[in-house]
Amino acid sequence: MRNLPYSGLIEVEVKALDNIRMQGINTMDIPDGYNDIKKRIVSANVGLDGGKETILQTEALSSHKAHQVFASSGFIFDHKLF
Repeated sequence: MRNLPYSGLIEVEVKALDNIRMQGINTMDIPDGYNDIKKRIVSANVGLDGGKETILQTEALSSHKAHQVFASSGFIFDHKLF
């Protein structure tokens, strides 16, 4: 779990006073020292309502190529509101 310090969770609630257009951008910064970094976007079914979420998955090798490290991130929306 030594890679845990590089993770985080942010919760945002937006209450618009008028109609708005909103865009969320998902990026992942990889610390120096990791090798052979590969990023991909996958789509997954989530929840009982059959909603789809887009997930950013990243994999890399540790600095001495002894360990393969994976991380995922994404946005979770309340599909009932959209």
